[in-house]
Amino acid sequence: MLVNWSTIKQFANDRAIASLQYVNQNGRYVISAIDSNFRLDCVLPITTPPSADQADFETNYMASANVTPKSEVVTQFELNNKTLKAVSDAQPCDPTTGVATISFVVPGEFNGIDEGCNGRYVDWGQAWFNPQSPADRILGINIIDTIGVLGFGPGVPIRTYHDTETPEDQQGVRIPFKYGHAEVEPIGGYGFLPATFTLQIVGKCGAPGPGVNLFVNVFWGIQDGPT
Repeated sequence: MLVNWSTIKQFANDRAIASLQYVNQNGRYVISAIDSNFRLDCVLPITTPPSADQADFETNYMASANVTPKSEVVTQFELNNKTLKAVSDAQPCDPTTGVATISFVVPGEFNGIDEGCNGRYVDWGQAWFNPQSPADRILGINIIDTIGVLGFGPGVPIRTYHDTETPEDQQGVRIPFKYGHAEVEPIGGYGFLPATFTLQIVGKCGAPGPGVNLFVNVFWGIQDGPT
């Protein structure tokens, strides 16, 4: 987008761009300011004596210009702004169906669903049964709008992390009998859960009967400072 020098300068200053890019072409400066996929351009004629815009660019911006832009992908896991916390629970499996459900309600007051709002950043989860069976499995991992803040009603699943488009017998996670537990990590390091939402884990033991329990550990982060 072609704009004037004042717009380029304000754009660069407001967004803390590392440097402007420019070339001296046919007696004029062609200047660009780039932020990710957004770009602004302007053209300054080179005159003697210099115009106010030319003098401003040459005095305050030219020396730091033409540094190669760097594009870095930073995941939530790599941001050093969270304190990691642990939660856990155990629930008995139904002696007939073998199903057990564990729910963790995210603490805090709901103030939005975007990163930076009140909530938790899930880092890692682990589940197992005791006693074990080779057929133990996690049937589903659900994110539930506990009190209905999104307008769909309380208790409505907003997202699932088991593939509901596959046959039911193929959904979820089979627990390796050798290791005795299953682990789940979000892509990119952290998965954000807004305050008041529920992280629900549904498991089914392979050998239903009295005394079988589902255990779950979850590590999640609290963003440091105001949220």
